[in-house]
Amino acid sequence: MKGISGIIATILLVLIAISLVGVAYVFFSGMIGGRTSKPISIAASDGNTVVISNDGTEAISSGEIKIFVNGQEATILNPQAIQPHESAALKFLSTQFGSVKLTIVSPSNSVNYPVVINPIKI
Repeated sequence: MKGISGIIATILLVLIAISLVGVAYVFFSGMIGGRTSKPISIAASDGNTVVISNDGTEAISSGEIKIFVNGQEATILNPQAIQPHESAALKFLSTQFGSVKLTIVSPSNSVNYPVVINPIKI
């Protein structure tokens, strides 16, 4: 009788391990697919305007893109959605000028880009 309980315990442990691997696979396959469906790149930049390309397979809504200048969030003046494999020129308002580090954040990735921003003349 002692040998049977050891075998049953081993079988149960193997089944638990297999089920945990299955749950982890389902969880991470969904996570990876979601994070790679909306990557961006910077196509061009000119002062307070940056051209962002959606290199993914899903549209990026206007609220999903954030622009940071030297770590401080900038106000996007013309928020817009970007369809897959298309680009959009976003104008932003920054409180910092001169040579700065521009960081564009999307749901899938972030891109850093050095740029020179001049004050807007009114």
